[in-house]
Amino acid sequence: MGGFLVIGMASLILLPEGSIVAIFVAPNNETESLINDWLTANDIQATPIFPGRNWLRLNTTVGIENQAFDTQFSIFTQQETRQLTIRTLAYSVPATLKEHIELVHPTIAFPVLTQDASSFRVTPFNPTTVSPLVTNLNLISNAVPTSCNTVVTPACLQALYGLPASVPQQNVNQIDVGGFNNQFVQSADLKSFLSLLRTDINSNPNFSFVGVDGGTNSQSPAVAGGVPTTFVSLGTAGGIIGVFAVAETFLQANALPNVITGFFGINEADNPQSIATVICSVFMQFGPVESPSSLPLVTEVYPRVTSVGATTGISPETAATFSGGGFSNFFSFPSYQTSQVKSYLPRLGSTNTGNFNLLGRAYPDVSTQGQNILFFSGGIEVLGSSTAASIPIFVSAIAYINAHLAAAKLPPVGFLNPVLYHSPGAFNDIKKGSNPGCSTNGFPALAGWNPVTGVGTPNFASLKTIFGPT
Repeated sequence: MGGFLVIGMASLILLPEGSIVAIFVAPNNETESLINDWLTANDIQATPIFPGRNWLRLNTTVGIENQAFDTQFSIFTQQETRQLTIRTLAYSVPATLKEHIELVHPTIAFPVLTQDASSFRVTPFNPTTVSPLVTNLNLISNAVPTSCNTVVTPACLQALYGLPASVPQQNVNQIDVGGFNNQFVQSADLKSFLSLLRTDINSNPNFSFVGVDGGTNSQSPAVAGGVPTTFVSLGTAGGIIGVFAVAETFLQANALPNVITGFFGINEADNPQSIATVICSVFMQFGPVESPSSLPLVTEVYPRVTSVGATTGISPETAATFSGGGFSNFFSFPSYQTSQVKSYLPRLGSTNTGNFNLLGRAYPDVSTQGQNILFFSGGIEVLGSSTAASIPIFVSAIAYINAHLAAAKLPPVGFLNPVLYHSPGAFNDIKKGSNPGCSTNGFPALAGWNPVTGVGTPNFASLKTIFGPT
């Protein structure tokens, strides 16, 4: 059994150049020497994971780990799935190392059930019920076709948010998509999707593939209008193991992608805060990430992750009931959202009093359409409803902006959140709907920022103006 061992206190300073980040997160000489001596004395082989050398992958056996960590690893069975997991209930390290070791994993944190498939709701699509299906990619009208109320296509999104049909030609813009817990995308279905709904671009999937820890390319990702896309497959990896696997891939690359995205989250209630903090410190090292909105998730409540909620309908666009959202129990709200949260809470009144952390990091940050999104699955046209559908829409908007910036020889947008919260005019304010759950009616989507749809849905023309160039 292998483990993960941190050998220093990672800095929370983020600089754009990977080599500089490595300097800030690297352990000091005393920490590295003490831990290496201890590992050698216990016959444990260790390999640094990240360029900063602040995490080590251990190559050892259960017997040696039992002795080194003064514990007893055992095989546990998850009652519902019958999944077998090797864990322990407690462990310790020498007193001389306690100030130098932040976390050992996997040890006492147990894997949780894979997110239920019902979180991505799929319903059959009958083409005869929608006439005509909106596939025209050259819509020049402020009016969004009424059929977009029931079936959302790329053309609907272009009309609703002003997304362009193409991007300037450039070679430095890139999206990386992480596939966790057996998440894949289907190349045959993608081709069918593009052939029907994006006739303006090549229907043959064109993407790069990276397999990590046994990840395979049984399927392939959707394309954001010509922006180069890389699919990073983690196979069965999920949880903190998946986070480390994908982070290792990104941080060892020659250049980080402009946008990293994936439908992945770890509920705060399922893990101790120590793991949440470590996961977020890893994300800190590679910049902006897009994440779904649901129950409080470690990935999305981290202040440097952009959390995406879901909306539905067009006249008006309202909050989707499954959008989720709320407040973190682990992290305080960052300064960039202080005024928005303080404006929302008094208007909320006594609703849900005592059921959430008034001082917690609030989410989501933004939202896009997430209900009745038309796609192909197993060769059949279906409608999907989930924040997993919302994320790539917002990611595409940012990728388009990055493409325009790259064509103008300007740097990509970088960390989004502070700009998003200070640019209300760049978003369509969502004022109706709520996100019921946990035996409550949830939070209402009031004017301005709210914990259902964030600051709203994107207005591409306004966003492009804010980030430049015009």
